[in-house]
Amino acid sequence: MALIHVMTIFAISLITPMSIADAGGKFYLSDAGVFGQKDGKIMVSADAIEWKSYAIGLMDPKGIAVLNDTSLLVVDMNSIWLVHSRKAYLYVSQTDFPMPAKFLKDIAVGPSGEIYVTDMKLNRIFRIDPMRKVDTLLSIDKPSGITVAPDSSVYFVTFTSPGAVYRLKDGKISLIFTSHMIDNANSIAIDPYGHALFVSSYTSGNIVRIDLKLLKGQVIDTVHTPGDMTVTSDGKFLLVPLTREAGVKKISIK
Repeated sequence: MALIHVMTIFAISLITPMSIADAGGKFYLSDAGVFGQKDGKIMVSADAIEWKSYAIGLMDPKGIAVLNDTSLLVVDMNSIWLVHSRKAYLYVSQTDFPMPAKFLKDIAVGPSGEIYVTDMKLNRIFRIDPMRKVDTLLSIDKPSGITVAPDSSVYFVTFTSPGAVYRLKDGKISLIFTSHMIDNANSIAIDPYGHALFVSSYTSGNIVRIDLKLLKGQVIDTVHTPGDMTVTSDGKFLLVPLTREAGVKKISIK
């Protein structure tokens, strides 16, 4: 594997960065602000260095995902919001779920527009169709980060010890990796080619690269309280929000 070069970027305008998404070279980030106060917002940046406010009025936004060329989805407490043209609109409410959502953690959008969201307190992963109908995809202990591969396989991690990585493909779920390296696994990202996963441990701060062919993991960096990561669309960098340090860490993965 190539030498890993690391650069930390601190942005004065960030307070509690939680999750980051790459929309084809433009970056969006959810910032929870002060927990429990309605100061959560979505930030935008052209370089993941200088951030500007894009949408406000949220409580404690966490997982964020690109829905299409003009819109984002973000989970906030027990609801999902659509962010479009600098405004946030309620997309799926707490009561739209098969059971009232409690603690939505992360969200991912598949190639065909299917939406997946994790609820850590309900121990559920939900699937949402284009008509916004919500159904329970599966039940599992403390699902946390989630991502979708180019081939539509769904990968997710659990906030457990040891941490675990699961794959859902063709309706079948399989445990593909488990290790204390990823205790209390918090987030997961995949490269654009579907070759490798990147998983963070909230406990240790380890960032682990998992080769999807060999199913072996390697610690490539350690940070403090990593948020929900993303791989840039060119596959060259991993961007890691630092929730308690108000910054974003940029890791070269090529």
